[in-house]
Amino acid sequence: MRFEAHMRDVDAVLECFAVGGKFDYFIKSAFPTIQDYQAFMDGLLASNLGVEQYFTIICTKAVKTASWTPLRSLLSNRADLSE
Repeated sequence: MRFEAHMRDVDAVLECFAVGGKFDYFIKSAFPTIQDYQAFMDGLLASNLGVEQYFTIICTKAVKTASWTPLRSLLSNRADLSE
């Protein structure tokens, strides 16, 4: 998809996830200023990438972050599906 290819090419887009539910994508980004972010979003709206609207959520405090998935813990606590 052209939108997804465009997201891969934007350095300020740190992560982009296709999601189910009310929204189609969740984008985590870091722009130097709010004006730079707004220019990026205005460009998306004006582009022919299928973006019709967007919602902005600004993080005010990191409560918990992780750069890894605790697979050992997840696997040891799962129910045995074979029973």
